[in-house]
Amino acid sequence: MKRLIAILLSVLFVLTACGTDGNESSSANSSAEQSQSGTVSADRKTTVISNGAFYTAASPASDNHADSFGAELTDGVDTSDVEAYNDSRLSGFQMKTVTIVIDLGEECEKIYGAAVSYFPHDGQGLSQTLKIDVASSSDGKKWTPYAFYDTTAEPELDKVNRAEFIKDSYVSGRYVRFKVTGNESWVFLSELEVIADVEPKAGISYLDRVYEEYTNVGTVTAPTNGTDVNKEFNKILISKGCTYKFDAKIETDNPDVNTVLTDGNKPGDYVFGSYVGFIGNGETAKITIDLGQEAADIGAIEANFMYNPTSRIHLPLSLTVTAIDASNNRTDLGVLYGTQIEQIGGFTFSLPLKKTASARYIELSFKTIDGMKHFIEEISVYSYRDSMEQSSLYPQVIIEKGEAAEKEGATSDYKNLILKQPQMIFMPVNENAKPENNSKANNPVLTDGVFSTVGEAYDIHNGKFFKFNAGDVRYIIYDLKNLSAVDCFKGSFCKEQSWGIGAPETVSVLLSANGEDWYDAGSFALTATQYNGIVRGELKLKKAVQARYVVFTFAVGQWVGCDELEAYGTEAIANSVALADSGLGLAGGDSVNGSRIEPSADLLDGAKDLCLMYQNCNNTGYTKEELLPYVAYLNEDLEIKDTMFDSFLFLYANTNMPSGAYPYSQNFKSDWQWCIDDLFGEDINLNALEQAAGETKAALNLADDFTYKITVSINYPHKNQKNFGDVDGDGVSEDLTVYANRMKVCKWFVDEVARRFDEANFKNIELVGYYWWHEQIDDESDPDSVKLIKELGDYIHSLDYDYTWIPYFNSNGYDRWEELGFDVACLQPNYVFNLEAPLSNIYNVDKYTKELGMGVEMELHGGCLKEYSYFKRYMEYITLGAELGYMDDTVLMYYQDYTVFYSAAHSGTYFGRTIYDSTYHFMKGDLKNVPDTMEGIAYEGEANKPIFGKIELPEDKRCEIQISALPENGTVVMGNDGSFAFYPAKDFKGETSFSFIYNEMLSWSEDCTVTVTVK
Repeated sequence: MKRLIAILLSVLFVLTACGTDGNESSSANSSAEQSQSGTVSADRKTTVISNGAFYTAASPASDNHADSFGAELTDGVDTSDVEAYNDSRLSGFQMKTVTIVIDLGEECEKIYGAAVSYFPHDGQGLSQTLKIDVASSSDGKKWTPYAFYDTTAEPELDKVNRAEFIKDSYVSGRYVRFKVTGNESWVFLSELEVIADVEPKAGISYLDRVYEEYTNVGTVTAPTNGTDVNKEFNKILISKGCTYKFDAKIETDNPDVNTVLTDGNKPGDYVFGSYVGFIGNGETAKITIDLGQEAADIGAIEANFMYNPTSRIHLPLSLTVTAIDASNNRTDLGVLYGTQIEQIGGFTFSLPLKKTASARYIELSFKTIDGMKHFIEEISVYSYRDSMEQSSLYPQVIIEKGEAAEKEGATSDYKNLILKQPQMIFMPVNENAKPENNSKANNPVLTDGVFSTVGEAYDIHNGKFFKFNAGDVRYIIYDLKNLSAVDCFKGSFCKEQSWGIGAPETVSVLLSANGEDWYDAGSFALTATQYNGIVRGELKLKKAVQARYVVFTFAVGQWVGCDELEAYGTEAIANSVALADSGLGLAGGDSVNGSRIEPSADLLDGAKDLCLMYQNCNNTGYTKEELLPYVAYLNEDLEIKDTMFDSFLFLYANTNMPSGAYPYSQNFKSDWQWCIDDLFGEDINLNALEQAAGETKAALNLADDFTYKITVSINYPHKNQKNFGDVDGDGVSEDLTVYANRMKVCKWFVDEVARRFDEANFKNIELVGYYWWHEQIDDESDPDSVKLIKELGDYIHSLDYDYTWIPYFNSNGYDRWEELGFDVACLQPNYVFNLEAPLSNIYNVDKYTKELGMGVEMELHGGCLKEYSYFKRYMEYITLGAELGYMDDTVLMYYQDYTVFYSAAHSGTYFGRTIYDSTYHFMKGDLKNVPDTMEGIAYEGEANKPIFGKIELPEDKRCEIQISALPENGTVVMGNDGSFAFYPAKDFKGETSFSFIYNEMLSWSEDCTVTVTVK
């Protein structure tokens, strides 16, 4: 969003109307004469009366360059720092003529000027010059033109220009129409202005209205009949994916799409489609969330609003939160009031509870303001539980804990104990899994006793298979209700490669007698009599064990279809052993006691922080200047102060190669040769890195034998390529449909890179390893892929180099990285690329990398330097690395969009330098992620009146603030700028307090207490 402080652009294009040189038609001149109502006075006022006005566009801006809030063109704020047309603060219209009508709200008789701020660019079909036609109307139907001008002056490209027209006589109207015609197919606009000789209107008396609301409503004492909220537990979002209903008027330009209010996504800044817009009418709007089931441990409720008063987007006057049970009994949990803040953007109403509340439904009622808009991003209901958050694809799994007993009247009949029994399903991460592609948890086909035939395996959608699509590992949980003896577990799946239906390689079984201690019973492989069809497997224990809960768990790739799961045993437990005495190991122990792979001198020659550097035939390669901020840490004056990354991976980007093929398609020797030649190009890439490293070593007086470590990627030798090219000089092009030739071209590439390194005789960089480019194992579509990977690894090791890999989360084979022969594999969280991806992605990568002894990939999106949403996501990688330990304890590989760290170092902006500096301290292990606890904060005020204050925050940092404890004798709201409004309970006098936590875009502080004395 644009900055709040509105200032004029430094360069103005004050242009002459065409009518002054005879170019305007006589009819237009006549109309203009009729609209004049007096000469503009010499001491005229220059009030922009269109600021905050509503408008309509004949055709909307492009979705890729959307008009934020439908209000960006009249928000009256500065965009002079915009440097690129894809900046989110611009509105891009894919048309030559853009027609927009501004509604001023009332007739104005002293209009005399208009201005258009636009962004000219040479290329991509963007207009550089505009023709602008402005007309006014009293009824929006009959129009009188009063300005026609064009930007004949040479525009300043790639920055916002302002074209202004000043008339010497007044015109009147309530509606003003702008017709803007560009010279190309795109028009990018920043602001439309209507200028009049009138006094500025007084701003809306928002605080007076809030005070009136507070006087009428008062405060609410939270119920005290629950249990103490234990904040030592995990804060679990239980409203994610829940349905809700409105009793409110929704804005058509910002409708509710895909239950956006409970999608768990909180960008914190305007992202088109992430908000629902409510039209204010002075009445109370209501939103009721259905939690799906009664939740007895609700600990906090939050509502995220957007605040941008220049666009008439306000906070509500008040917000009341009510818990409603299944019998429609209502309990008010609290009331919060709006406040006036300086910082535009996201604002969170927080209602932390001291005692848990119970509810099936949570209702939010908020008092709207007539003529204003209210934008809500997310409504969050939290519980504090000792388990991590799961995906909202399935209902919340609740495991009853405690020792179980044998069933009364238990029999010794050996049978399938879960036949026709319901299941619960747990999925830790929802990565692109959609409800319509996945069977509902209560679907009975998993235990209906009906097995599909081979012929039916070709149709996963025939109703006979339980469907799993995308996402993460699934845990299928069965509660036997009593302690039973189990010894055999079976699974039946379908497999049809042409439809993208793959069976999991293995199915693991977990058992528990008490819902707390989980044992690993083992796993079974799935086998088939043919390539496609039904695949089945079973796990047979040597002796029956006593269990109440049986869990089947397996990975899900694209599609998985399961027609039956079985667990055999007896109700009677006489001939079985307790799990604790069974010899089975506890499951999940490695995620607690395990460890990630550590940096060492024997692995990549000690490399710890490896940055991915992308080759691309459409780019010119990295220069010394571009690489210097990577090898050296540069301060804000761009002086070398320390080392930065210690190693680099050069790999081809996932885009076309010189032949037009892709790294994973049927590429050619010429493509591979280009990669080698580009890698060793003159004054670029490795040679530029050698120069930058030398400069850094000299500046820091590093030892002569100090070197930066280099790893080089190997492209994929596609099994269908019959004409790769000749690599051994026998004059015969290699046919990669023959396995031996695939190995031959890989060895040729490895040898050629090593030979060129030796010839280059670098002093400051050294080759330490090779990287497998493809991020998953396609052993079903390419049966030789595992053999190829292993044999190639053996060859690389024979040359005394290391072998690396970066699989994406839940990709096929990621958990077999050591078995495949890699020396190190770093797992991708895949959190930054999709703004809907949950933060639990990182938590799960933390868990799995400990279990599997892997490293972690850090991921930096190119939008982080401009867009808060991407900036915040990268800072969460940094924050959790410090909190969870991967900052210090493992090898890290950093994905970046080509030259993002270079741009960050040179940016001079808060986002850029924060990313660069935080990454540096993160790599050095001295990141100060937890801010200091603020103490001694005290305010005072009068009874029955709101008390306003502002906490002093660091001026050079962006902060986030949350209320962590409400006062016992009133209520409080707080903005991210530190401003707060405390509303004491009616007639209360005395001392009370509330608490808040804050962060500096890293970890949260401890509770900071504010003492308030009411007199």
